[in-house]
Amino acid sequence: MAGNQQQVICKVVTKCWVMRLACLIHDMSDNFYLHQLDLNRLLTSVYAHATHMKSRIHGESHWLHVTKAGLELARQIPDCDVAVIFLFGLLHDTQRLTDGHDPQHGERASYFAQHCQQAGLLNLSDDQLKKLAYACHEHNNPLVSDDPAIGICWDADRLNLWRVKIIPTPKFLSTVPAKTWSMRIKACMNLLQSYTWQGLLTDYIALERERR
Repeated sequence: MAGNQQQVICKVVTKCWVMRLACLIHDMSDNFYLHQLDLNRLLTSVYAHATHMKSRIHGESHWLHVTKAGLELARQIPDCDVAVIFLFGLLHDTQRLTDGHDPQHGERASYFAQHCQQAGLLNLSDDQLKKLAYACHEHNNPLVSDDPAIGICWDADRLNLWRVKIIPTPKFLSTVPAKTWSMRIKACMNLLQSYTWQGLLTDYIALERERR
């Protein structure tokens, strides 16, 4: 009788651990999907399709600084999708044709993000892709958003207006942290720094681990 009870207990404990492990794996697939992202493959595609990446104003250096600002804002706003923010920084200005008037570049970036998803370069859920595509599509319009991820995307871009001698205005910022002078000045100072995609990916992973 005792032996049967021990077997039942062992089975229950084993089942609980299996269920816990399954939940853990599911959580990691949701929150750590960039671990599985082939960043080099994605960058190869971005570099091949980018139309103005050498620009000192809207080129890769700007993409990196927007991503950095987005990650710093995400650290202060827990209910946001950091993967969307990271990918927005990378993709939002890849389809610019000029540093001047180019009102359709956001729309083209939105289509490019969807192309990357269809090509298997991203690992986004339907909801994540929808947010990323919308954030890219509308980022050059004077909008704000209550959605934490979209708001951070737009704020991260606008916090980098310092590079063209424009002071970011709270009126056009979505999140409370972005409106503070400390964050706006920090974004300005960050323009003096250089970043790499691998370094920012490391920052992303560290941020997600802090949240667990």
